[in-house]
Amino acid sequence: MQVFSTNEVAERERFAYWRDVLTQHFIHLRPEPVGRESFSSEIRARALGDHSFSQVSAGGQRVHRTRREIARSPHDLVFINLQVRGLGSYRQGGDETALRPGDLYLIDAVEPFELGCAERPAALGTGHGRRPHVDDARAALLQPVDAGDRRGRVGEREH
Repeated sequence: MQVFSTNEVAERERFAYWRDVLTQHFIHLRPEPVGRESFSSEIRARALGDHSFSQVSAGGQRVHRTRREIARSPHDLVFINLQVRGLGSYRQGGDETALRPGDLYLIDAVEPFELGCAERPAALGTGHGRRPHVDDARAALLQPVDAGDRRGRVGEREH
């Protein structure tokens, strides 16, 4: 397992380090810090064949992937993420959706998107190369499953 953490990085260099880690580990992204508090982050990542699995915990930020970043790394990937802790937002295709713990959402890396992350959110994610069935499922998965909806609750038992 690879671990990338800002814990051992000087305070003034943490966000630059984080930006480099995102670009090298995931895809070209443009994160911007939100707020003035001390920034810290960590990614725990593992690859299994053509799939990557990550646990991300980070300080407040907005993460952009515009046509410019897509042109720099046009990887035909999708990311399936589960919001584990904290609040956030996700925008792709013109719609923005609030994210709460338990929400599941899909990011299409060949289309522009933006993620908003409040203080210390955490998410679990997996990246996959696009397959024909991914395009078929995209319309159904593009909108997050609402954590208030029983179908959106992970690990909740039926009574």
